[in-house]
Amino acid sequence: MTYTVIWTPRATAGFRELKARDGSDALKPVKTAVNALAHDPQPAGVSRLGPIYRLRVGPYRVTYKIDGQRVSIDVITVGRIPG
Repeated sequence: MTYTVIWTPRATAGFRELKARDGSDALKPVKTAVNALAHDPQPAGVSRLGPIYRLRVGPYRVTYKIDGQRVSIDVITVGRIPG
């Protein structure tokens, strides 16, 4: 089953801010990992906190929800891991 990846406005804004700060090359792995969720919504290494999943991609974190009713992945936030 293939899921549709939907970026929330908050996730889009976070991605744009990081892109402006870190450059688009630094965020290519994040975009690739998020797009891969369409085929594998729970890849190895993902953490689950209730209905929210957390995916770590290098120094970045992506949070998302899986909606089985709509067959979609809702990307909630994209940000840099503190530290």
